[in-house]
Amino acid sequence: MMVRATKKKFPPLAQPLQLSASGGLSRGDTASHLVVGDRGQVIPKNSLEQLERLDDAVFGALSGDPEALNEAYLRWREAVSSVEPELLEPSLHNYRQKAAESWGESLELPGQSLPKGFAALEILELFSEEKS
Repeated sequence: MMVRATKKKFPPLAQPLQLSASGGLSRGDTASHLVVGDRGQVIPKNSLEQLERLDDAVFGALSGDPEALNEAYLRWREAVSSVEPELLEPSLHNYRQKAAESWGESLELPGQSLPKGFAALEILELFSEEKS
């Protein structure tokens, strides 16, 4: 998922909750770090944490870790139920792209990367267009 941190100063009476550099939420007229998605939307802290856990699980699975693959299924169900779809879509695109690359690599060296290839197929199936 592509995110960028920005500093933004709000007028004193129009202060939304802000994600501070330390990770807490605050209201105040000092500049704070906000996590902003690709389309300029502020990402809520809970959604960001869920997306980070999903990233860790998916990329761990694509590295050949079978426990991470199980974790990816769990984290995906959690994310679908609580993260806005427009926040999930860039991550899904990245997962599909990386899984397709991993699958292609496993075909080139099947004896050395069979577990990664199977994990890539599982990830592609998990995040298939029809399911998501």
